[in-house]
Amino acid sequence: CWPKLRPDLHYEDCFPRWSGTVQWRGKEQCEADIDQYEVAYGVDFDWVLWTRPDVRWEFPIGDIRSFPSDRVHTTKTTYTELSDIFALVPRRYMPIYASAYRDRSANGSAFTCITREQLAR
Repeated sequence: CWPKLRPDLHYEDCFPRWSGTVQWRGKEQCEADIDQYEVAYGVDFDWVLWTRPDVRWEFPIGDIRSFPSDRVHTTKTTYTELSDIFALVPRRYMPIYASAYRDRSANGSAFTCITREQLAR
């Protein structure tokens, strides 16, 4: 279940929690499922709403047409630029968003994570 990290990392190096890469691999699977659905049913989505399964909505997000479609809408956390809680993503950006924690230096075959040393900078 744990994705392979780049060679110089171990899960104990990852901050703030080890499950981050597992969550991002889940986003990649979500993106692949959306691709399959669009092909199977001949439809194209404009937006993808990503939420963690433990999030409970207390109110509507509003008129989706009011969100600029040239950016990803998400919450800001104090320790990372990408929130794992909520994101409203234009469909055309979903492949990039979903693969944000892929290690590009290793042909994308491994994941990376934020380390304590990186946070200290």
